[in-house]
Amino acid sequence: MALKLITPAHVAGNVEITVPGSEQLGSLKVRFAYQTAKAHDTWRDTAIADASSGKRTMTQILAPVVIGWDGLEDDAGAPVVYSVEALDELLDRYPASAGELFRGYTRVLTESRVKN
Repeated sequence: MALKLITPAHVAGNVEITVPGSEQLGSLKVRFAYQTAKAHDTWRDTAIADASSGKRTMTQILAPVVIGWDGLEDDAGAPVVYSVEALDELLDRYPASAGELFRGYTRVLTESRVKN
């Protein structure tokens, strides 16, 4: 595959989410805003510092980079459309999801998709 210096609008990947009280993981297909390596390094370092100091919430940290998802449903089984409010609800109901989304974003940006 030839490489081109084109900036994609977004990148996507599956992120496994820990479900409290369950041995099974949930899975979301998440669309993330694309960042160059330098921009991602700056975002990551600032996010870690802000989260550690309490300067910003994880919703505030993740909202600029999480831009959509598939696979999240409400209690009635209807799809939950992405919004910052829905992201905040996800992070509240699934406490481990903040770190899983954070790591998932870095993984999607930095690891190749290898299919066996």
